[in-house]
Parts: sequence; structure tokens; C-alpha cells
Amino acid sequence: MEKNWHILYTRPSTEKKVAATLAKRKVEGFLPICNKEKNEVFLSKQGKEPLFAGYVFVYVPTEMLEDVQKASGAVSLVYWKGKPAIVSESDIQQIKNFVELHSTVELLPIDVNSKEERSHINKSPIVVGNKKSSTFSQTFRVILPTLGYILSAKGEMRFNTNVIHLNERALN
Repeated sequence: MEKNWHILYTRPSTEKKVAATLAKRKVEGFLPICNKEKNEVFLSKQGKEPLFAGYVFVYVPTEMLEDVQKASGAVSLVYWKGKPAIVSESDIQQIKNFVELHSTVELLPIDVNSKEERSHINKSPIVVGNKKSSTFSQTFRVILPTLGYILSAKGEMRFNTNVIHLNERALN
């Protein structure tokens, strides 16, 4: 039984509940959470919200997809070309890493078929620092072409390593 990452569409505002239900059933899932600003009448609040509103990632074999869809709050799987969409392990890992490093993340939609949009995101060169802890202020981005999004975070990011990855534009 080969497992793959799939996307489960949920009812509005039930992502956390669906993720908890699946965890109780011993289904491996992933719900990226980050700080989001809520604009209410005369108020601006920050709270922890799912990065992908209405979606939970599940890591299951094809045989279990039907059972996963039966979770309370789940609507259906996301399909691509008539089959359940599969998200690559590398995309899931990039999301996990990015959300771990940045508390506030913004999703920017892109056209998955546009080579022009993908070319605007540079490959990150490696910069070696001498300090054990460095702080940089800039915009950090990761492109997820299979999902049609760019993860973007602004501000400072603290590194506790000697090897630091930066966007090329920050070096110029």
C-alpha cells in the first residue's frame, strides 16, 4: 500500500475539527497554521488560522481515501484531471519548513501553467555567515507550482546556523 499526500476539502472553518478527527482515527495529516490578521468592524485582531482555508492534507493509501472523506466536517477530496490530487512530499516539506520559520505567512496565487510567473522567483544561493545567530529583514518566498501558490513572509527571520539561504535580490 503506497501512501500519498492528498488534499481534503472541508466545510468552512472546520479544518481544525477535521484534522483532530482524523488524528483520533490514526490518519496522518497536516494542517499548516499561521498568524493571520482578521479585520472586523473597527477592530483588527491577529489569530492563528489555517494557512489553506478549507483544506487539510492527508497522507493515506488510495484504499483509505473513501474512509477519510467520511470524517465529520469533510466535504470531498480535491481532484485533478478526474483523479484525487496528489501533493508531492517535497511540497509538503517546504510548507512545513516555511511555517516553522515564519509566524505570519501569506498565500499568493499563481498560474500553474505560466512559465513567466515561475521565472520571477529566483533560486536561492547559499550565503555562509560567521556568526552562530544572524537576523535578516526581507521578504522570503517559496513557490509551490503544483499547488498554484507562493508562500510569502515579510520581516525578520532568525537563523541559528552558519549556512543561510537568501533570495538573490537581497544580495544585490
